[in-house]
Amino acid sequence: MSTITIGSVNCRGLSETVKRIDIFTKYKDLYDIIILIDTHSTSEKEKQWLHEWGYVGKFSSFSSKSRGVAVLFRNTFEFKIHGETIDLSGNFVILDITIQDYRITLAAIYGPNNDEPAFFDNIKNKISHFGNSSIVVVGDWNVVQDYEMDTLYYRNENNPQSKAKIHEVMHDLDLLDIWRLQHPFEKSVIFSWTSLSKRVKCTILFATETGRSERYANTLQKIFRQAFNSRVLNMDSYNLSDLKQEQLILFVTSTFGNGDPSENGKVTV
Repeated sequence: MSTITIGSVNCRGLSETVKRIDIFTKYKDLYDIIILIDTHSTSEKEKQWLHEWGYVGKFSSFSSKSRGVAVLFRNTFEFKIHGETIDLSGNFVILDITIQDYRITLAAIYGPNNDEPAFFDNIKNKISHFGNSSIVVVGDWNVVQDYEMDTLYYRNENNPQSKAKIHEVMHDLDLLDIWRLQHPFEKSVIFSWTSLSKRVKCTILFATETGRSERYANTLQKIFRQAFNSRVLNMDSYNLSDLKQEQLILFVTSTFGNGDPSENGKVTV
């Protein structure tokens, strides 16, 4: 049996044709089976998307604005789908499949944003229904498993009940976190793209007379936008009494050719 590679990508929407074709082209060269999460696919568009992909696929579609899961196959190996469970709410595709004489249950999951442990109980039951001893679960659970290794600047843990349920499901189905086993010390940093409340609030203050520091401050805001809920302010307009309420504050200032700071930089310091 030759090696079959399976990969998963959170797409954050594939309604735009250019983005969709780019994703298809890029990952078709990397994986034999590609799991696409948060596709924003609709049942009306599935045939068109499969034509663009060029081979077989299975979809769990919901709307053009949210959710959606796709399992796409390359024509580089032999496989047979014996059964399928397709979620009508765009959250999972579960397949009973034989790949090169090896029968497995392949589950592509897009977990709910809310703390819903019942969702993962349902997934376990549907996986168990096929009765295969070999199980592969791929996707985005929307639950962080290890906050120390997998996050940066999160203030609170999300979905603790779902996290506990996932650990229970992993135990019951004898599942392992393959990526973490292969990368035991590597940080896989996750940022929240949707919930600013989970990110540290940061104020970036700049002192400038030439405009250079303001440009630097705006550049920093772009660099850190995934980690921080940030704002950029001129030091002249900032109330220093607010410093006690800040979670994180960055100062950006520049000097003139003689090394002297700008006037508002002197005042702040």
